[in-house]
Amino acid sequence: MPSRRSFLRLTAFGILVIVLVTVLAPLLRPRTEPVAQPGPLVVVSLPTLRWADVDERRTPTLDRLAEGAAIGNIATHAVAGHSCSGSVWATLSSGFRVSLDDATPEAPASGPVVPCPPIPRPVPTGGLAELGGPARFPDHARWRAEMLAQPVPAELGLLGRQLQEHGQCIAAAGAGAAIGAVREDGTVAAYQSDPRRADLRRCPITFVSFDGVDDDGLAQVVDRLPRDATLVVTGHADDQAPESLRAVLVRGPGIPEGRLTSASSRQPGLLRTTDLTALVTSRVSALPSTSYEGRIPVVLPGSSGAGVREQLAGTARALDVQHHLVRPFFTTYVLVSLAVIVVILCVLQRDRRRGQTIRRSAAGRALRVTSAAVAAVPVSTFLVGLVPWWQWARPTLGLTLSVLAWTAVLATVALRGPWRGHRAGPAGFLAATTAVVLAVDLVLGGHLQLMTMMGLQPVYGGRLHGLGNVGFALTASGALLAASLLTGRLARRDPSRAARVIAAIGIVTVAVDGHYALGDEAGGSLALVWGFGYLALKASGRRTTWRGVTLIAMLSAVTALVMATLDMLRPRYERSHIGDFLATLIETGDLSTVVRSTVVNNWAMLTSQWLNLGVPVLLLLAAWAARRPLSSLGRPLTLLERQIPLLRIGFTAIVLCWIVGFLTNDSGTSIPPAGTILIVPLVVLMTACAPQPPPEHPPTTA
Repeated sequence: MPSRRSFLRLTAFGILVIVLVTVLAPLLRPRTEPVAQPGPLVVVSLPTLRWADVDERRTPTLDRLAEGAAIGNIATHAVAGHSCSGSVWATLSSGFRVSLDDATPEAPASGPVVPCPPIPRPVPTGGLAELGGPARFPDHARWRAEMLAQPVPAELGLLGRQLQEHGQCIAAAGAGAAIGAVREDGTVAAYQSDPRRADLRRCPITFVSFDGVDDDGLAQVVDRLPRDATLVVTGHADDQAPESLRAVLVRGPGIPEGRLTSASSRQPGLLRTTDLTALVTSRVSALPSTSYEGRIPVVLPGSSGAGVREQLAGTARALDVQHHLVRPFFTTYVLVSLAVIVVILCVLQRDRRRGQTIRRSAAGRALRVTSAAVAAVPVSTFLVGLVPWWQWARPTLGLTLSVLAWTAVLATVALRGPWRGHRAGPAGFLAATTAVVLAVDLVLGGHLQLMTMMGLQPVYGGRLHGLGNVGFALTASGALLAASLLTGRLARRDPSRAARVIAAIGIVTVAVDGHYALGDEAGGSLALVWGFGYLALKASGRRTTWRGVTLIAMLSAVTALVMATLDMLRPRYERSHIGDFLATLIETGDLSTVVRSTVVNNWAMLTSQWLNLGVPVLLLLAAWAARRPLSSLGRPLTLLERQIPLLRIGFTAIVLCWIVGFLTNDSGTSIPPAGTILIVPLVVLMTACAPQPPPEHPPTTA
């Protein structure tokens, strides 16, 4: 490990990096304006509405409202694979994603959509539903109990109760709207069954739910709006249509024209359903900071004209296409890659028997090209977001060709660049490029994370900002491998200096991954400290002792605590989930919700399909290869390490990072497979690039 003086210097460097990120992050954000509500608030749902559906001919009312409004897309996913109106209204009511008697599966790529369950209707308790009297849901107690028993407990009726406590009621027109307006006792203050006849003056807040895109019905509501009213129109749910981002607009006095965003999405023109919950509660100032999952929408001032609407429609179209291409693309990618590499290895065996070396044989050249291309695919799926492929007449073809083009460029640069004379040069270039591209994207706002097959998947319940688990796996694996390759020879000459270089790379990587303004990955920062800590420990020439392990564990915990504290100290409606978690922990002392959510979500992901059950096996095999240098799995690394110092130790650090990430991340099941599709072809590439002379040094003990 570094000396005491070096440790203090690295600590100061880490503090400097975190301070710089904290200070500079607000300066990089674009200016936003608040969504003011000087009068009543009216929220109208038009399920399945997309910006591609809005034009002057088909939807004249919507087209007119969009001009001069704040507009965006909205992610409506609740719990089930497909978003249905009942569950989305319940999500709005509780402030967290919930399911209301709904297990509707994701729509198939081709074929009919599974119908949503009927929306429950309240029973009037003070007159006819047509007259707008009070009503009650008989099944409310059961729904409430089921939602409180979720891995992340949610309280149906929380929105209605908290507003009632502050002297404001919610009127509802339409069955779905009544679910959103329900209070904790199952009652609705005022309910009308016909959304076209909504009484917009009965309460300060009115929810209106139509059964679909009803432009004429919306026109009738708009005609009766009070002059100082704030109007929200939202696509709300997928219902009978395939999953997609839906349209949302906010219009009213004092609301600037532009694109909507929020602290929960950090993406221009993107909200989630629970952000609307936060918008409603922003009328009341004294609500708890961690009551809701969403954050108050704000506006990025600018245009909301046809060009911006086309951009929003293009984003939705891009996410639709890339999601449906994920499974066939990566199935083909993995199977074809394996088949080609196996065939080439068989030819290499034949050539070796004939006395040909791997560097000079045609099969060796083919193996170098193939493995470089396979390793370049993951980062290419991110870089493809720089190309507007969704504007092609055949966007699926555009996406595929764009990925292949980026792959060809990166593989060519890797094999032809100035590092090609170094045995690990091409692999080091691809590992570093993968980590740097994802890190730079986070600094610039994370647009590529959103627009990639290996990214966030916001339509299907993924996060809307920061670094997802797949992106984390690629960033961590690339950074750790690049650090080990970069410092391998240095570790033989000056182990202490090598450890300092590794620690510096680790500090920057952890800051980018874990800081709330960038990756916002709590579990990821824990895993990275373990990976880089182990790599630095072994590069310094020290043995693995309980003292070293304890120090790494303490650094990991302190890092996560610092990241969470920085987030918690921000204003309550700017915090991410990390700051909310720490605030809740300090307030209640209860860790069970987070632990239960992590365990339940990981188990659900592991058992969702039989292939996922191989993830623990994959981790065991990787750990065996790292710890048993003379085994059939570990021998390739041992042979390579004779020419590439620190390689097997770097691989061990990567596996350790995968294991910690798998255990500490919500849905961490995806981390080991995602890291594998980068690391395995890079190891093959190093094998193809490296001659195999007699060993000069014994393998380093991991």
